[in-house]
Amino acid sequence: MYFPSGQTVTTFDQAGRVTNITNKYGSALATSSSYNLTLSAAGYPVSVAAVNNGLGNNFKTETQTYDFDSSGRLKMICYNGTTLPATSCGTSTKIMTGVKYTYDAPGNITARQTFGVGAATTNHGYSASDQLCWYGTATGASTSCTVPTGNTSVLYNTQGDRRSIAG
Repeated sequence: MYFPSGQTVTTFDQAGRVTNITNKYGSALATSSSYNLTLSAAGYPVSVAAVNNGLGNNFKTETQTYDFDSSGRLKMICYNGTTLPATSCGTSTKIMTGVKYTYDAPGNITARQTFGVGAATTNHGYSASDQLCWYGTATGASTSCTVPTGNTSVLYNTQGDRRSIAG
């Protein structure tokens, strides 16, 4: 990839999977950011070491850790280097430290829990045909289109196309 006054260099392993992305800028092509990936045997990222030299003191380095289930679905990502698997990504009053996903048998996300600043859980409910029916912080049956009080409903037309979101 090329962009004015810079370039992105991508490195692959022998299986053709991305293992490093480095963004360079200026005539000397100094590194502005890089992302070093450690992959599992299945090819999923286990960790990403991110280094950013272009955003001042707000963000320099971060280690993101990932955990996947046996179906290859993302279970958790932590932005602070927490060793996974774990039950939480820790707490912070300044940043979001991670996200955890819960799935039903067909693979629908039934809950999304965030950690750190703004920590919250968003629940989801689905129809028998796996269409999203509702989402929100109130709990309810994830296999029902009965919208729990205070949550947002998702409506579809007769062709199954999403037409409106009402909250």
